[in-house]
Amino acid sequence: SKISGKHKGSGLAIYVKESLLFSELSIYNQCSPNLESLFISINNTSNQNPVTIGVLYRPPSGDEHIFISELNVLLQKLPLNNVYICGDLNIDILKNSKSKFEDVIFSNGFAPLISIA
Repeated sequence: SKISGKHKGSGLAIYVKESLLFSELSIYNQCSPNLESLFISINNTSNQNPVTIGVLYRPPSGDEHIFISELNVLLQKLPLNNVYICGDLNIDILKNSKSKFEDVIFSNGFAPLISIA
């Protein structure tokens, strides 16, 4: 999807190895001024359970409070198991010891894994 009137950005990608069978999960995909998401399901995993992979992007120009609300709605829709999400959310959770973002992540059964480059 493309945000109307936006000339830069609005693009996410997931690279998938050719040997993996996958399908796009368009019910979880969105493109708003505050949150972009792309999800796939990988169906031929070693444990035979589908794995849901998602990538998220929060544009720095977007409203952080609306992003958190949209993220909460999205996370509530996702399957309960075998879900992995990565992305660039432009939120520095290391600055705040407690944040609404973390509340949304934890309350939906996820945990952040942050690498410091």
